[in-house]
Amino acid sequence: MAKIDPEVPGSIATAVASSLAWLSCLLRRAEVTAIQEAARRAGSSVTIDVVKHSRSELIAFYDGMSGPETDSVVGFGWNARVNKVEVMLSGVDPEAVAYFRGRIPEDALLIRIVSGRWVAADGG
Repeated sequence: MAKIDPEVPGSIATAVASSLAWLSCLLRRAEVTAIQEAARRAGSSVTIDVVKHSRSELIAFYDGMSGPETDSVVGFGWNARVNKVEVMLSGVDPEAVAYFRGRIPEDALLIRIVSGRWVAADGG
């Protein structure tokens, strides 16, 4: 029995995967059109942005992560505006950058250097 490899160009599996991807885009396009039409009928407008990663995927990239052992990490988490995991550093820190780049895909990662004075407050 021959092995079907979806990575081999020209294989049946590649053609099927390509067709399924096209069909998936078509279905999404139809859903977007329906949403836009409903908004138009209601006298409103809607903006729909395509994103590569879902909220749950982005959170899964860092869920349970404690971060590197460095004082430069101010915080990290999901940023809805840019649809990425945002890492805030208090200064340039190659060790921290390497830590996050090694664990979060490049297209899902935003590293920012933030200025300011950061003070931990006691919750009590």
